[in-house]
Amino acid sequence: MSVFTTLKLNTFMNKVSIVIPVIRPKQVKQTIKAIKANAGVPASNYEIITMEDNKRIGAPKMVKKLVDMTNYDLVMFLGDDTLPKKNFLKNSIKAMESFQNLDGLVGLNDLNKKSWNAPTHWLASKKLLPKLGGEFFHTGYIHQFCDNELYFRCKDIGKYVFAANAQLEHKHPAYKEKELTFNENIDKHGDPDYKRVYSLEVYKHDEELFIKRMKQFKLICATGERVVPGDMKGDVKTFQEHLSRYNFALGFCTNKTVLDAACGTGYGVNLLAESATLVDGWDISEEAINFAKRKYQGNFEVHDLTKKLPDKKYNVITSFETIEHMENPNNFLKWVVGHCDTFIFSVPLNNSSKYHAKVYNLGALESIMLKYWSDIKWSNQEWINIAPGIMPRSAFAIGICEKDNKLRHS
Repeated sequence: MSVFTTLKLNTFMNKVSIVIPVIRPKQVKQTIKAIKANAGVPASNYEIITMEDNKRIGAPKMVKKLVDMTNYDLVMFLGDDTLPKKNFLKNSIKAMESFQNLDGLVGLNDLNKKSWNAPTHWLASKKLLPKLGGEFFHTGYIHQFCDNELYFRCKDIGKYVFAANAQLEHKHPAYKEKELTFNENIDKHGDPDYKRVYSLEVYKHDEELFIKRMKQFKLICATGERVVPGDMKGDVKTFQEHLSRYNFALGFCTNKTVLDAACGTGYGVNLLAESATLVDGWDISEEAINFAKRKYQGNFEVHDLTKKLPDKKYNVITSFETIEHMENPNNFLKWVVGHCDTFIFSVPLNNSSKYHAKVYNLGALESIMLKYWSDIKWSNQEWINIAPGIMPRSAFAIGICEKDNKLRHS
């Protein structure tokens, strides 16, 4: 064990303990040198505590051990592969001062990432620890997703802020060759430790734990399929695609009663309510519905659209990106026919996403929809652009089915 400190005094509000778990002793010397050169505050205002992970117990467990050794209430976590830039500590403390009691989490700006990413490196207050179960990084994780959990839990209680001017250069092997994927860079440039903690086995373990704990805390985060407002800056294109569909439907909902079936986190219900007299939102995900109830006004209910649904009728039912998630959408479509005047839906074409139960080409989609409506007004969507007509190579098919074209089913 090696411990480097520039100062050890009694706890003081604006003093910071910088903890660095070490697996590359040579590299951490450059990190410490950069800290001292670029802190922007007197050396008496911080301490640096390092410990080598000789047994390779991983960052979460190492951070816990190091935090237990700190003297100050504010703790900064840095990797031994980071190079802090000018005034990084001064600016991160300033960001922490946005919390009246200096009791939040400050995400630092990794130059290779963006503000919407989980704070891989951060400044945090020990006052958060009782709310987090006594540890910043949950020690059940091996290496990945621990920062995601910390971010979402602090954000959920209003204790997260991003410090855009507290910059770090992350000397991570995954950034060496831009034309290679993250894992290809790890395989080519990573040392054995990187290859171990970024292995598929570790990833699956940490991902499963993350999903389990998010459900435990009733938290929700964006995925390749689920849109979470405030958590989509990394996927602006997807968010804009979804918003465009709701804006398209908005004109059909003026002074109408509306159901958004598979409403997700409820942002679409909130948008449609601008013109509708009533909008309900149903979704199979309890986490998504709880998020919607916290964030928006409206009636949100948990329903599995493939099972028996309430006998409630609407002027308009919208359901975007839904039936591709169903092994058999016929029960849902049959219910829709009897419970609305206008049905507006969208389906991605030729998309074999891991989230989809079925892949629809245009012919298969027309075949199933024409079981219930004799005529469908088709539009196509490419990014935010929605235009009349449909082609087999369109990215998204949007259909409008109206009561005059219903086929009657017993």
